[in-house]
Amino acid sequence: MQVHPDIAALRSDRLAQRRIRAAMSGALTAWREADECKALLYDLARYAAGEPLCDCQFLERLMSHNRAATGLISDWLGRMLGVLRTEPLGEVPHLYRCSKGLSSIQLLKSGRAALNLVAYESLECARVPETALFADRESVELVLTGEGCGTFHRRDEATGRIETSQSRWMAGDRIVLSGRQEARQIVSVGGCLLLLQLTREPERPEPSQEFRLSDGTILQSASGDKAASQRLMACAVLGAMDHRPALAAMEARALDPQEDPDVRWEAVRQALALNSGAGMRLLAGLRMDASDPLSGVAGSLERQLFGSHPELSQEAA
Repeated sequence: MQVHPDIAALRSDRLAQRRIRAAMSGALTAWREADECKALLYDLARYAAGEPLCDCQFLERLMSHNRAATGLISDWLGRMLGVLRTEPLGEVPHLYRCSKGLSSIQLLKSGRAALNLVAYESLECARVPETALFADRESVELVLTGEGCGTFHRRDEATGRIETSQSRWMAGDRIVLSGRQEARQIVSVGGCLLLLQLTREPERPEPSQEFRLSDGTILQSASGDKAASQRLMACAVLGAMDHRPALAAMEARALDPQEDPDVRWEAVRQALALNSGAGMRLLAGLRMDASDPLSGVAGSLERQLFGSHPELSQEAA
């Protein structure tokens, strides 16, 4: 791996690191203390607490008028670039992520609400989506610049049917998703499509689910609760470490009716890996409790394991 000499020098220069970090943090603080940003933070906190967007006048105006949104972003960008011109190795003090064709940066966050800047780069070959991910959150997106084509999906939870429509978005358009029954996908972009995105999650998000569009079959499910995802990861790590003393904690987690279902099921999986006998007894207990949401899948896995490994019946006794 090649490392630029300036970056290599910065690694060992703690003084320069502190100077750059202070300059970037100072620019962010100055932006957040501007009157316009203070008004935005006030409304973002109200929106996070559950207020309707229409009652948060500054935030509603920002997400409805391209000129207001562009002005706010231009102010933020000017302050960041002002530092980067003198400190080109500076890192913008925000959460961000980048992947092929997509970049996003979290400008502000308050509780369950966040304001993000999202950029889709040129996608010359339009792809036809075969699946769609439905996440349990509300979102309002305002197209700042560029244009793109995409699909809008609405799922009927009673029937499982997914209705899909084609959309074309350009500067000034709004894309609104009201919850886990709606999803949108960007299919093609000419140049760069820049969105200002406002999101809000419920206090206890339902799992995000990916469905096949052709027949509505669920392909995978992931916890919508970040804290639950961390607990799920902790179970997986303990299991990967073959940490036998964690078995009792796994069993308690699997039997906790207040726990996230995905975390409970991961605890079951890891209990089986740590001690097959104890894991099978855990499955049997879940299967026999018809009121438990995991009863059906526990019974199914139990039958599958007994069929492929008959010796487990003796261990489970």
